[in-house]
Amino acid sequence: MPTQVPKPENMNASPSNTFADLVKTHCRFLLEDYGFRVEREFLDVEHFGNCIVILRSGDVRISFLKDRGEISVGINPIVRYDAFERGSFDLSCIVRFLSPYAPDYRYRVWGEAEADTIIRVADLLARFCAPVLSGKFADWAAVDLYLDGLGIPR
Repeated sequence: MPTQVPKPENMNASPSNTFADLVKTHCRFLLEDYGFRVEREFLDVEHFGNCIVILRSGDVRISFLKDRGEISVGINPIVRYDAFERGSFDLSCIVRFLSPYAPDYRYRVWGEAEADTIIRVADLLARFCAPVLSGKFADWAAVDLYLDGLGIPR
């Protein structure tokens, strides 16, 4: 007779979202120092554990996306500017624009643990993105033009 596997008591509970927990833990300064709040948190357990966490302040939205194990971070203004055509900017593009000589603007390292990537993202946000995070940055069109000059498509 086959061994019966006991059914967990919390079978109907929501699955744990460790990616979202990592974002909220390591980027806590966004919530505490810059007034961001969690706008959306979603975990798709049926499709590779894909996840999105969106943090929003009065001026800026930051999207943390895990898609098939790859992490990306997008930043965009809440208000659409007439000359602004992109939906959002990748974090590395914002860092390159604000600090073109930053030696380590990349935040993705293939095969790196999620926690290490989120720690790197938090560090980049804290060190290079204060004008954007505080809502004092408004020249999104200049970022758009800068990226066009680098040949980064819309």
